Amino acid sequence: MVKPVWPFSLLGEGLAITQGKSGYTYVYDPKDLSIGLHMLWHGEHEPWLHELLATMLCPGDLVVDVGTNIGYHAVRMCDLVGPVGHVWCCEPNDRLHKYIHRNLILNGFGGIGEIVAKAISDSSGEVAKLYLLNDDCGGSALQVADCNVSKVVGRDDVTTQTVDNILDGKPAALLKVDAEGSEAAVLRGARRSSIVSIIIENNPNYWSEDLEIEVDHLRACGYSCSLLGDGITGQPYDGRMQNLQPCDVLFQRN
Repeated sequence: MVKPVWPFSLLGEGLAITQGKSGYTYVYDPKDLSIGLHMLWHGEHEPWLHELLATMLCPGDLVVDVGTNIGYHAVRMCDLVGPVGHVWCCEPNDRLHKYIHRNLILNGFGGIGEIVAKAISDSSGEVAKLYLLNDDCGGSALQVADCNVSKVVGRDDVTTQTVDNILDGKPAALLKVDAEGSEAAVLRGARRSSIVSIIIENNPNYWSEDLEIEVDHLRACGYSCSLLGDGITGQPYDGRMQNLQPCDVLFQRN
């Protein structure tokens, strides 16, 4: 068996800890087939996004990170916005909160990043069902795509909240959305907010016409669209989300 190439140490509770290529320290689940797998083999995850964040965020900025998972990108965001900035780490799956909390504290960002233990949607204060997925990635979703039906292993009651409610009229530099199919609802709930840049994880398995409506609305409001990913970052795109392969999509206000 070939051993992972990036050094790490095992903690109790089935956790691993490592210092990534970026210099940040992370606690993660080594069985995680997404972030954990990338950390084991490469010591980093989505490096193009880490590089892009450095060009987008400045000290004092406000950021809403929807679908924080273990806080991998949130740690980078906190470092860039500094102690006078703020990052809302929105993650409804309470099984991931221990990772977010530890990763913020380990890197000295406990006072910058704030865990929002709610499901971000287009309404606030409602109780919704959060479906927990057995996908070894900490996955959860408010709606279950056909590809995930067999992966549902449980349900939790969660309270919803909107981005508009979180920001409460304050302008944000960035909204990052990885919501497992609820991207359209997140964007609807952010329409009243002033946001410079929006990053959406686009997955054809979660596509909906509602998402196209929200993307059209962003373009009508003056946002330009480009692709993010290994070898495609910065490539302009004016087509439909339905026609894209899995990648991140950046909308920037002109």
